[in-house]
Amino acid sequence: MRLSVFLHIVVILLVVSTAALIGFISAISPTQSAWLLYGVVVALCVGILLIGGQIRMIRLKENRNTIEEQLSAAEARFQAFFNDPAVAIGILSLDRTLIDANSTFFRIFGYDRAELIGKNSAVVTYPDDDPVSSKLFMELLAGQRDSYEADRRYIRKNGEVFWAHVTMTIVRWSDNKPQYLVGVLMDIDKQKRDALALAESEARFRAIFNDSAVGVGIVGLDRKVIDANPAICRMFGMTREELIGFNPTFATYVEDDPASIQLSSELASGQRDTYETDRRYVRKNGEVFWAHISMSLVRGADGKPLYLVGVLMDIDKQKRDALALAESEARFRAAFESSAIGMALTTIDGHFITANAVVRKASGYTEEELQQLTSDEIVYPEDLLVGSEHFAEMMEGKRSHFQVERRYLRKNGEVFWTRLTLSAVRDAQGNVMYLVVLVEDINEQKRTLAELKKSGKTSRPF
Repeated sequence: MRLSVFLHIVVILLVVSTAALIGFISAISPTQSAWLLYGVVVALCVGILLIGGQIRMIRLKENRNTIEEQLSAAEARFQAFFNDPAVAIGILSLDRTLIDANSTFFRIFGYDRAELIGKNSAVVTYPDDDPVSSKLFMELLAGQRDSYEADRRYIRKNGEVFWAHVTMTIVRWSDNKPQYLVGVLMDIDKQKRDALALAESEARFRAIFNDSAVGVGIVGLDRKVIDANPAICRMFGMTREELIGFNPTFATYVEDDPASIQLSSELASGQRDTYETDRRYVRKNGEVFWAHISMSLVRGADGKPLYLVGVLMDIDKQKRDALALAESEARFRAAFESSAIGMALTTIDGHFITANAVVRKASGYTEEELQQLTSDEIVYPEDLLVGSEHFAEMMEGKRSHFQVERRYLRKNGEVFWTRLTLSAVRDAQGNVMYLVVLVEDINEQKRTLAELKKSGKTSRPF
């Protein structure tokens, strides 16, 4: 560049010098000056042509150097990209034959360089994915596309199938004719399999979510419903659209709401991860029902709370049955304890389950002491087999109950008479679960009767 400027300066100096010389000669001899002028002009023209050619040669050389520098920089960039260990790069001919590839390419496929160079890419393409590859390849050749991207399966040398993301680009010359292909592969096998596993998990969850017999709801940390399955919609008598964005607080029975708010707040703040409880809710039609709820907190990868998943089971019938049973039990217990007649529940082999105050008073034992005994242990030895035949018939289902008089021993060893009425309580299958024993203290009656017999007087029946 500096030489070119110098030559331009030389030409200018020559022109100026020549003009000065011609002026000087013209002043001395006009005839000589004409020939001199002609010769100088010719020489000057030749000099200018020579200098101009030299300038063009210098510029061509400078341009060639620039192009070479650019080509060198481009080659350096390509080599840096080609040798990038993060991605596999392969150069293929138009018939999909591998011309060259970087080290990552061979490492991913598990082949040596000599084993793959010159081989068709179909060798390492998973058969089910090859038709897609061929179709896209033909579109490249036809000029319908310049490149394409796809997720595709390939086969390593050891037979292992793996997923890769491939970007294939066609390289054309200035005449637009395709020359070769450049393929860039990224091993995405783990990401793809994780995504497939996630999709399968989501499909399983969605199947359970939609087909489950129990209600499932997803609730945000603001306690608003994000999603609800059909079962929970039926449970509340509301459509999914009505439930989305709905705050379950408004469907919680007012007396149970404070506990509900407290537990949900503890979940949302991360103080607990789950809780279970029985709670009353209100259907859309105003009907109150019992449900067993299991609420769990779902956290993100960073451990921060994301949302809540609630599983509801309609236990209204079971709960009401249990409450009715509890009420019945309370009534029975009240009647049991306040009865003027002795009452006891025993197992089939005679172990006391419970006994009321009359039985405890008559025997002299506490309930805890009776629960450590069997009826045979406190019966008078001579009366041990009294009523055994009737008992066997009752156990066989031939009779529902029987009555017998039998003597027992008090805790202090005193003998006393009782009249027992035994009944068997059976389950739905007819199996005996336990025995109900009614105990009448007839000790005074027996003593009076004995005294009457002893005196020879006739007694009347009680």
